[in-house]
Amino acid sequence: MKRAGANVTTKSATTPRLTHRQHMRSASKISLTIKEVAANKKLEQNMSKLSFKANTSTNLKAPHAKAQTARGAGGSKRSASTISCRSDNRRTEDTLSQLTKVSSSAGDHETCGGGGGPVLSARERVVENNKMKVFEGLQRKLQDMQTDFMQKFETLKRSSPDKLKADYKFITMVRNDEYKLVLKDDHLVKMPKKLPTDSVNDFKERVQNAVESSIMSVIGNIKEIQSDPDRMLNLEDPHNLLDKQQNKNIQELFECVNALANAKDTEMDAQIVRMQKEIQDGKKALQMAEKKLTEIKAIHTSELEALEKDLKEKTDADAMKRETQISEMNRKLRNLEKQHDKLKTTLQQNTEECSHGQTEKAKLLDELKSCKDNIQTLNKKLTHAENQLNHDKKDKHEKSETIQKLEVELEKCKKELEEALQAKPTPEQHNHEKELKKEVHKLKGKVENLEKEKQEFIVQVEQLQEEMNVMDKLRHKIHDLEEENRDLLAREKAALENVELPKEFQAELVRLRQSESEKAREIEKLKIQLSKAHYNIEQLEEQIRRDQQLLEVRSELINSLQTNDHTQRIQLDQIFAEVGVKNNTINELNNDLRTKSEEFQNLFNTLSNKQMELSRQEHMIKLLEESNERSQMLRVKQEEKIGRMEEEIARLKQTIALYQHNVLGNAGCKNLIYQPIVGADDYNENLYYYTSERRRKRQVDINVKKYEV
Repeated sequence: MKRAGANVTTKSATTPRLTHRQHMRSASKISLTIKEVAANKKLEQNMSKLSFKANTSTNLKAPHAKAQTARGAGGSKRSASTISCRSDNRRTEDTLSQLTKVSSSAGDHETCGGGGGPVLSARERVVENNKMKVFEGLQRKLQDMQTDFMQKFETLKRSSPDKLKADYKFITMVRNDEYKLVLKDDHLVKMPKKLPTDSVNDFKERVQNAVESSIMSVIGNIKEIQSDPDRMLNLEDPHNLLDKQQNKNIQELFECVNALANAKDTEMDAQIVRMQKEIQDGKKALQMAEKKLTEIKAIHTSELEALEKDLKEKTDADAMKRETQISEMNRKLRNLEKQHDKLKTTLQQNTEECSHGQTEKAKLLDELKSCKDNIQTLNKKLTHAENQLNHDKKDKHEKSETIQKLEVELEKCKKELEEALQAKPTPEQHNHEKELKKEVHKLKGKVENLEKEKQEFIVQVEQLQEEMNVMDKLRHKIHDLEEENRDLLAREKAALENVELPKEFQAELVRLRQSESEKAREIEKLKIQLSKAHYNIEQLEEQIRRDQQLLEVRSELINSLQTNDHTQRIQLDQIFAEVGVKNNTINELNNDLRTKSEEFQNLFNTLSNKQMELSRQEHMIKLLEESNERSQMLRVKQEEKIGRMEEEIARLKQTIALYQHNVLGNAGCKNLIYQPIVGADDYNENLYYYTSERRRKRQVDINVKKYEV
């Protein structure tokens, strides 16, 4: 069905069904997308197409966009795109035909205005101005119609979105490769340019996912509580109930969660009471155990005090006896220390003699090392001098050979010169003589250089001879030093025979100690001759034997006391072990009570967290409901504006009809856009009926909302 350049096209667009709460209505997704034309095809009459799509999620693209077309640098053209609006009124067809005629005439005038066209008269100018005014009025009317259509489409889509499955293409205006949608600027300002990507449906999905995750976590916690054998919880199996309730609506899920959050679990309370009783019983057992511990400690302390008194008395008696023995032993030790001091003096004398011998030996060793170092340096110098001599001899031999060769060449050159002088000179020979002279000059220079080198070699030979003499002297010195070294080695051997080797100092100390022991033996042999010393020694030995016997008796007494102490300690350890076992049992009970209390606290914390999450989600749902109510209130206000605008449109139609009738022509004019309204009363009755019905419906909606609140 084609009407005045307008193609009616209906396309089915799928809209997602609202499976959740009916009062959570999502905002419409309005997308204004420019359909691009291929680069190879040319634009016919600058027809642009803008699709107005209906969807449940909010996403709006910018209405103004530059056309990416291969258009020339011409003047501005106005073209009307296709509009898919169904109407059975003939007036709309007339208006659209007039609009296309006027737009084509305006485009022609604009294209011809640049050149030198025919001059128009005053009447024709007035007619053209009137046509332009009529065109601007029609453009405004078009803007109003499209804005009204958009607003009605938004309101109807909220009530019945499944019925509005179509794409609507609005008229656009192209100027300088820029599209502009023919709508009111106020309406475009109200429409956001870039709505957020997350729509209300996305937020609903987020809320639903959060609720499902919270429910699944509650189910998981309940499963863990049931599966854990240590936790003595006999809850009912809510897993099957929650699995059934997952497939229901969000409202039922929230009610279930609220019921779970607000309901009191009797079994949990009973278990808590049982655990509290067990805790009280454990506390009583602890108190009884503590009383027993205090009694055992009192008995233990009394026994320990008695044992300590006995041990103190025995130890005091032993200490007095041992002090007397220690005093006697100290006297004997003093006598032995005096003898030891005498032996130390003899040892010091022997060590001093040994140290003196070692110092002499060290001096001899240092002299030997210095002699060896000197011999090594002299050997190095000899090898270096011999190498230099061999090298110089080789150079001398090579240079003597070169001198002999040059002397032979000189003799040949002299013979050639003599022969050349005897022969007659020719120009060629003259040149040859010059060359020969040059060669002779060069050879003379070489001979002089060789003579200089020869003199240098002679000087070097003399120096080498002097060095050889020096080396001979050094050899004699080395021979002398070797003899001295031999003498020193002989002395060293003789010294080694007298003095021990310096490498093993420990062995020397052992030997010195052996020599000291031998000297001590000699001293003892000398003392043996003294009868008094022997007599004193025998008395001391007898006293030592007696002391040893006394010590053995006392050691036996000490061993018996130690055995008694050991037995008493074993008994005490047994008592402490029994007390420790009881303490361990008490600690285990305390730990069990703590773990159970911690488990209960964790359960209460999880439940409180879930309740907080549910309260937050309920708050978000309330906010969404409030936003929905605000949108409904805005819709009511917009409907009121629509009624006012319709009244203004009717008045404007009347004024345009009167203007056409009075200004543009007579009643028989064929180019009238709006036919003059003959019966204004009938039209006003219909308008008032429509406005009264709209007001009545709006008042009913407001009353229903008030009743719901």
